[in-house]
Amino acid sequence: MIQFFDREYVLMEPDFLAEPSWLVGPRMIGTVLAMDYRGASAALALSVLEAYDETEGAVHGADTQRLGHGHVYVHPYDRSGMLAMDIVCGPKGRASSLLIREGIPVFGLEAMAKRRSTDPAADRRIRSRAKGYEKILAKGPCNVGEAFDIQPALDGAWLFDTPFRLYRPVEPIIDIEIGTRINVGADAHLPWRWKWRNPPAPARSETAV
Repeated sequence: MIQFFDREYVLMEPDFLAEPSWLVGPRMIGTVLAMDYRGASAALALSVLEAYDETEGAVHGADTQRLGHGHVYVHPYDRSGMLAMDIVCGPKGRASSLLIREGIPVFGLEAMAKRRSTDPAADRRIRSRAKGYEKILAKGPCNVGEAFDIQPALDGAWLFDTPFRLYRPVEPIIDIEIGTRINVGADAHLPWRWKWRNPPAPARSETAV
């Protein structure tokens, strides 16, 4: 048992992800994804997720998206070329995953801010550590990827082994706003976007609890 944001969490079991993404999605809100990667430890509480599945037209259908629940699907997001990260759900062979759209910093704040500050065109609020910068640190799929320093080598990695750790809240988050996905050209009507309606403020700890 471990505590984040005054809530009790436990390590997630792989079978938590065994159903298709659109069923797993709402249960994943508030989940804490931690990474010990490339010399730094950091964690985000997942606050906005979108589901993609082979039954609709916006899914990529990539090979690593078909590896089965518990794997990572890393891919360029939109036209930016920056990397985003999906959590693969459902049985092997089915293209079904959850895109991490936003996360709330849990620990490793400075490590994530440093990663988000390397580009000369990086957000000035983050580069200067302006008041409230932690709220935008992992806002958007590419920013999540950059904060975690996601690399192509992680495509297809197993989420229940190094460098990852996944924790789920003992009491599921029910304060969730349901909406439609953003920037999709097909099946945009599907209510497959979940947002933590009133999330806690980002933590400022630099190390794991």
